[in-house]
Amino acid sequence: MNISSEYKIRKITPDKLDDFLQFFDTTAFADNKEWEQCYCVFWHHPGTVDEWMKFSKEDNRKTAIQLIQNQKLSGFIAYENERPIAFCNANQKELFTFNKTRVEIAESKDTSVVSIVCFIVAHTHRRMGVASSLLRAVSAHYKNTDIRLIEAYPAKTAEKDAQHYYGPLSLYLKNGFSIIREYDHYYIVQKRI
Repeated sequence: MNISSEYKIRKITPDKLDDFLQFFDTTAFADNKEWEQCYCVFWHHPGTVDEWMKFSKEDNRKTAIQLIQNQKLSGFIAYENERPIAFCNANQKELFTFNKTRVEIAESKDTSVVSIVCFIVAHTHRRMGVASSLLRAVSAHYKNTDIRLIEAYPAKTAEKDAQHYYGPLSLYLKNGFSIIREYDHYYIVQKRI
């Protein structure tokens, strides 16, 4: 799937595992080392935040490999000149474990909803339209499926760009999402497909 002439967007599949690992091993958190152990598996881990924090970078890397091979960790990779520069974790809502910090989201297990839980864009490519390209790819991919809604959870505040890993509210609003609920620290936004 080629969204623009500048960025290629590809759905993560087991054959794209090496691209995913290259991005997370080298680029994803180059400017935010304290999060480099994540590998975008936080919302896939069934335990508490404290339990998840005990997992090492290598533990989470192995978990990501297994989840991708079993097609449980899904999403889209953005490329520039065949080099991965961003990842969007988007999957059926029922496959995420929101009970850690987003109990309000966990209450609904609607199988016709895709949740976007993370955008990780290389610090060298932020504010260049990469996240918008990824978001359009998510919408396009699910357009002719049984999915009826795309849902996301942007935070209300972020002190630095890296803390916008849910995607900033402005990204969603300019791409046709609407706020459907507001909580102390975040919004729930949705777009009907």
